[in-house]
Amino acid sequence: MKSERSNKKGFTLVEIMVAVGIIALLAGIVIPNMIAAREKARINVCMANIRQLQGALNMAALVGNEIIANLTDDAAIEAVVYHPDYIKSMPSCTNGGVYSTDEDGMVYCSVHDPGPGPPEPDPT
Repeated sequence: MKSERSNKKGFTLVEIMVAVGIIALLAGIVIPNMIAAREKARINVCMANIRQLQGALNMAALVGNEIIANLTDDAAIEAVVYHPDYIKSMPSCTNGGVYSTDEDGMVYCSVHDPGPGPPEPDPT
């Protein structure tokens, strides 16, 4: 009489499908969160650049640099960037936005912080 011995090595199809299903479930949770975290990081970098440029403009005004302090358009940013005492290089937006200033001298980004925008029409 032959003795039947079963050499069960490996995984069954059901076990493999369960493992793949668990991995797919985890990937479905993690990937959207990673995408959202990346976009939030881009916005944070842009806002930090805005604060850096605004700080350089404020420093120029505080030390009495009348040329830079009286500029209220994009020329103020260029003047601060090319002056070695205020900022070393022009920061760049992570999504290709352009840094500008409004009439009050506040810095904003065309993508992440659109600034004041056009004036609202008078309803009268």
